[in-house]
Amino acid sequence: MEILFTNLAGFWALLGIPVVLAIHLLQRQATQVTISTRFLLEKTRSESTEGRRIERLRASIPLWLQLLLVLILTWLLVEPRWQNNNAVQRVALVLDSSASMQASKQSLLSSLPEILDNIGSPGVRAEFVAIDSSLRNEGIYHGDDQSDLINSIDRWVPLEGEHDPVPALEIARSLVGKDGLVVFVTDHAAPNLPFGAHLLAVGKVIQNVGFTGSSLSNEKGSLQWKALIKNYSDAPQERQWSVYIDDNPQPSRPISLKPGQTLTVGGDFPDQIERFSLVLQPDEFVLDDRLPIIRPSPKTITVSLGKDTDENNPFAAVLASLDGINTTPPANAPPDVLIATYNPLDPAIPNQNAIVSISDRLGKQEASQGQIVAVNDPLVRGLNWQGLIARSSLKIPKLETDNVLLWQGDRPLILLRTIGGVQRLIFNFDLTASNANRLPAFVILVSRFIEKIRNQKIGLANLNVETGQALQLAANSGEEAQNLTVRWDSYTAKHEKTLPLAQLSSFRAPNEPGFFEVSQGDKFILKGAASFADTREADFRDAVTVSSLDSAASNLVQYHTREDPYWKIWTILATAVLLLNWHLRSRRTMSQDRSLSSSSPT
Repeated sequence: MEILFTNLAGFWALLGIPVVLAIHLLQRQATQVTISTRFLLEKTRSESTEGRRIERLRASIPLWLQLLLVLILTWLLVEPRWQNNNAVQRVALVLDSSASMQASKQSLLSSLPEILDNIGSPGVRAEFVAIDSSLRNEGIYHGDDQSDLINSIDRWVPLEGEHDPVPALEIARSLVGKDGLVVFVTDHAAPNLPFGAHLLAVGKVIQNVGFTGSSLSNEKGSLQWKALIKNYSDAPQERQWSVYIDDNPQPSRPISLKPGQTLTVGGDFPDQIERFSLVLQPDEFVLDDRLPIIRPSPKTITVSLGKDTDENNPFAAVLASLDGINTTPPANAPPDVLIATYNPLDPAIPNQNAIVSISDRLGKQEASQGQIVAVNDPLVRGLNWQGLIARSSLKIPKLETDNVLLWQGDRPLILLRTIGGVQRLIFNFDLTASNANRLPAFVILVSRFIEKIRNQKIGLANLNVETGQALQLAANSGEEAQNLTVRWDSYTAKHEKTLPLAQLSSFRAPNEPGFFEVSQGDKFILKGAASFADTREADFRDAVTVSSLDSAASNLVQYHTREDPYWKIWTILATAVLLLNWHLRSRRTMSQDRSLSSSSPT
C-alpha cells in the first residue's frame, strides 16, 4: 500500500532537529559560588561569567524525546494518506467544438500533458473520456493512454458555431460518475458550470481580420458581387486580399482597417466563370480568410397561370418577384404548380401541386365577420393577417385531413390540402373581391409555398450558403435509388463521403469554407459555396486563459486515498512526549535546587 504526502511543506518541520541539537550543544555552563550565609544567595547572579560555549553532545532522555517530538509533528504536518487498493480515476474532457477553438488548439495540446499529470494521483490508474460539446460527432476518445488521448485531440477539428455545452456536460458526468472529474475545455470564461464541471480555458487574444459575408445583385445588366471584411481587433490592421479563379490567384490588393472597422470590396462576377474565391492574407484564425462564391441558380419552377393570364391575376406580381420562375411551361410537361380557380359547377380540385382560389362574382357583398386567427404552421408563422378584408362568398368544402392555416370566426379562410404527396394551397374566399394581394402576408405566403414545392423538386441548384447550414435535398427515393455522394474541399485536402437516402432531411453544408457538390449517380442535384460568417466565433477579444483545476486535484486525492488511521495515536504520543519532557526538566531543576541548598553553609 502506497503512502501519499499531501502537504509537502510540512517537511520544513524537520528543521527542528538541528535546532534541538544546537540547543543541547550551546548550553550555559553552571558556575559554583561559595557563600558563608544562606541569605546572601538571593544577591548572587545566576549568569555564567564565561558565557555560551559548545559542549560535547551528551545523550540524554530529554534530547531523544525532543527529537522524537519533532519527527511526530513532521509526520502529522505532511498529512500522509494511504492509497486505496485498485483505485481508478475517471476524467471526462468536454471539448468546446466552437470554431474559435481552432486558434487555441495548439496551446491546448502543448499544455495538456502537464495538466493531466497535475490532476493525476500517484499509483492510481486513470481512465479518460473526451467528447465534443456539440454532440454531433462520436466520442473523441475513451481509454487509459494519455498519449492516445492527446493524439485523438490533435485529430479533432472544432468547426461549430455558438452552442450550449450543458447537454454534453450532463453526459460527461454520467460517464464518469459522481466522483469523477468533468473538465470543460474552451477558450473563454464560463463561470457557474453545472454538474460540478471544472473550467480549463486556453484562449488567447489574437488580431483577427476576416470576411463576414457576401451578396450578389444584378446591376446594369451584369452580376455584381460584394464582400465585407471586418477587423475584430482593437488595433489598426493591414492585409492583402485577392481573387482566385480555379486556384489561380489574381493580383493582390491592400486594405487598411481601423479598430473594429468593416469595409466593403466588390466587382463584376467574372464572365463565363461559374465560381471563384476571395482569399485574405492568413492570420491565426483561418476559417474566415477564404470566401467562396458561386454563380447562383435556383431550381426552375414552372408555374401555369391557367386561363387568367392577364395583369389582374393576383398571383402574377408575386411570381414576377421570385427568381427561377417560368410562367410558360412546355406543352409536353405538366407545370410544377398550377394556378387554378374553383368552379362550384365543376367542384374538382386539381390533382397536382396547385394554388386554388374562388371566383364568386355573384356572392354576397358584405365582408366576413369574426376574429382572424392564424395557426402555428411554417407557412403562416409570423405573418400579420389582421388587415384582411374578405367577402362572404361561397366556400370550398373542408376535408377532415385539411390543415387550416387561417380562420375567421368558424370559417376556414386558407387551407393546405395534402393528399398522396400532392399539395394544394386553397384560398377559401374570392381574392379579386378582397384586399389580400395588397397585404405583405399574402406575398410571403405564396412565396413560401412556391419555395416548398421548389425544395421538393428534383433538380440542380447552385447556392451560396453558410458553413454548417441545414439544407433540404430532393432525390429519387425508389427501391433501386442510389445513395448520394458529397464532395467538398477544405484548406488542406479534398473530401468525399456517401450520404444515405435516410439522411437527406439532416443534410448540412460542410463546416469548412469551400465549394461542395451533391450528386446521385451521374446527376448533380446541388452545387454550393459554403462561407464562414459567424462573427461571434471570429472575435477573440474576450479570449482568456484560466483554470479551476487546482481544487479538483486535491478533491481527487481525497477521494482516492484515506487519511492516516493512526493520527490520533500520533497526537496522543506527541502530547505524552511533551509532558514527559517537561516532567524530566522540572525534576532536574528541583534536583539542582536541592543540591545547591545542601552545599551552602548554614
